[in-house]
Amino acid sequence: MWFCVKCGRSVKKDELIRGYCPDCFVRSVNIFESIPEIKLVVCPKCYSWLHQGEWNPPAPENMVLENIASRELQKHLIEGTQLLEVHVDHWEYVDPGNLKFNATLSVAVDGKPLSFEYTLTAKIIRKVCPRCVSIVAGKHDYLVQIRFTERDRFHGLLGEVLNAIFTQINREALVSVKEVPEGVDLELDDGVLVKKILELLTRKYAARVNVSFKTTKYDAHQGKWIGVTTYVARIPVFQEKDIVIYRGKLGLVKLIKENKLILWLPDTESYREVDVKEYWKGKLVPVTRVETEVYRVKDVDGAFILIENTATGDTRQVKVKGWLKNLKIGDRVVLIKANNVETLVPEI
Repeated sequence: MWFCVKCGRSVKKDELIRGYCPDCFVRSVNIFESIPEIKLVVCPKCYSWLHQGEWNPPAPENMVLENIASRELQKHLIEGTQLLEVHVDHWEYVDPGNLKFNATLSVAVDGKPLSFEYTLTAKIIRKVCPRCVSIVAGKHDYLVQIRFTERDRFHGLLGEVLNAIFTQINREALVSVKEVPEGVDLELDDGVLVKKILELLTRKYAARVNVSFKTTKYDAHQGKWIGVTTYVARIPVFQEKDIVIYRGKLGLVKLIKENKLILWLPDTESYREVDVKEYWKGKLVPVTRVETEVYRVKDVDGAFILIENTATGDTRQVKVKGWLKNLKIGDRVVLIKANNVETLVPEI
């Protein structure tokens, strides 16, 4: 039988921790060789915080303290002690430069798990982060240029695109937002945010992205050129009631939902859902010029009908197919000519 050197009660040998029972060890032994000095570096503008040389986005105080304390406290523990987890459940500001907090430390002493409660103090150091410095100075490492395939018809779509972006990220995270005649320029200094924006533009708006890099100076310390990386994201522009050519057939845009178009194809009297990405493959082509001519059915003869131009009197013979089978003498139809493609549709 073994006994605790503090309280004298009997304890199993494998439960003793350096001669103490677990309860007495927790009450009597200080697991810190020296008083931990915890420094919390916070940006006074955006409340991001510095940890291991990197600035992290704003977070609740307890989460920040747990991250900072976990690294710092391990340096001050007595030999044979390993810090497993830090949990902060209460904190208060003593003054603008100091914060006091209660921490529960889960540790292993000589391989045996224990839990300690300590009241610790963190020194608050306020330092403007590089991102906020860049915003004030107007400096940026990345430029996202959002452009559109139709220069005169994108303004409604531009507002929708910006709303989608600012739903994903905080506008304050951007160095600047500049509207230009061709679209909008977003200046950023965070590559992660750039990636999020580009993923949104390609997924939701079928944007095609080109990238270029312009050097500004050579950094001898890093041994590389530094500059601005520019991403040009071009978004196809379509609107409801647009006439398009899809795979050689004339179509009418009936509905737009994200990066999909619902087309009505008169030739086949059918609807087709088309991915806007087909634009970049040359299979979905906006019509640049549309001409219409009104015709009257003059004769119906089996497999063919004879139609007469109401303006010029010219006639043409048309093979009967699809909805044309229902035409009668005197009915009127419209011939649509677009990008060298001709299609007959009922007169509305």
